[in-house]
Amino acid sequence: MALVRGRADKPAGMFADVVVKGTWVLLEACAAQGVSRLVNISSIIAGGVPSARSRPYAVGEPPRYAKGDLFYCVSKRLAEILGNAYVQAHDLSVIHLRPGVIDGDGANPPLTRSPEGVSQPWFIHVDPRDVAQGVESAR
Repeated sequence: MALVRGRADKPAGMFADVVVKGTWVLLEACAAQGVSRLVNISSIIAGGVPSARSRPYAVGEPPRYAKGDLFYCVSKRLAEILGNAYVQAHDLSVIHLRPGVIDGDGANPPLTRSPEGVSQPWFIHVDPRDVAQGVESAR
């Protein structure tokens, strides 16, 4: 569940309703129906924005949030926390995948330039086939 496009001007309550409550309803339905595993497509910025543009997160790096995407980042992180709670409370297996910009998804053009020429850090871009393979592997 996400508000991906045009999210900059959306109020915090909308993120709470769509991402957090939506994920909670889905998790509760999984628990009620005896679903054994849920693959949650989260976001690379669920822990905030990377502190360095030259590398992805380092293990143990504290989150770093920015005003512009605060509601999105926090809502995705809260959805992950909910998933982890259901792992403990309902013995549901939840795997969180954190893709970045999914290239060529219809709204994002494919990455065609070298990593040095892109405006975003190179590690944010992901091929949709890799996301699909990650979901398939996580099942």
